[in-house]
Amino acid sequence: ASQCMSSAMGYGFQGQGQSESVGAIFLGWLLGVLSPLIVDRIRNRYQEDEIRDGVYSELRELRFTLLVAAYGFQSEFGKLDRSYYQWLIANLETCDINAESAKMLEVVKNIAAKDDSTFALLVGEMRAKPGVGLNVRKYRMPYFDSKVGSLGIFDERKIAAMLDVRAQLEMFNEIVDDARMYHRMTYELAGINHQQAVKSANSCYVDLASRAREIVNRAGLLLAI
Repeated sequence: ASQCMSSAMGYGFQGQGQSESVGAIFLGWLLGVLSPLIVDRIRNRYQEDEIRDGVYSELRELRFTLLVAAYGFQSEFGKLDRSYYQWLIANLETCDINAESAKMLEVVKNIAAKDDSTFALLVGEMRAKPGVGLNVRKYRMPYFDSKVGSLGIFDERKIAAMLDVRAQLEMFNEIVDDARMYHRMTYELAGINHQQAVKSANSCYVDLASRAREIVNRAGLLLAI
């Protein structure tokens, strides 16, 4: 009986060893299957974060650039009043702080703080001289455009807002084409036709100021979501 028990116990220990060996093999196989999936998931998460950071960074830069552009167009061809300066200040205070934005904020706050007569004088000095045009430029969103296929990482509301900003920018650039055409015509035409070309170019500059302001507002709302 003792011999049988000893033999049974030996058999039991051997079976347990085999079970542990099979478990180790299965665990190794499972890790081999899951490891690439885990690595891919980590890599995808990293890439998603990278895309988010890139898109938002480009939007912040575009917002500040067009804020500066809007102020330039408005000061030379539009109407500058205290409410416009309040809008400038509110948006500059929510832009990324750097030397350029800090300096602009200081300047516009200084102008806004002037008494009415000094304010009117400063604003008047910014107006463009009659017949003077601008060398306007187009703006792009190259990083956003390159990642359109990856926008699924954002929710639908953000995607719609991004595409809206992109569409607004395209309309801005179309006005730039018109402004360039009319500006070129001011050198090619004379008399009443020249005056009409100047008037049309100035109208484009006002439209650019309005469109740039709209993009700044919409980009600001998007970045705040």
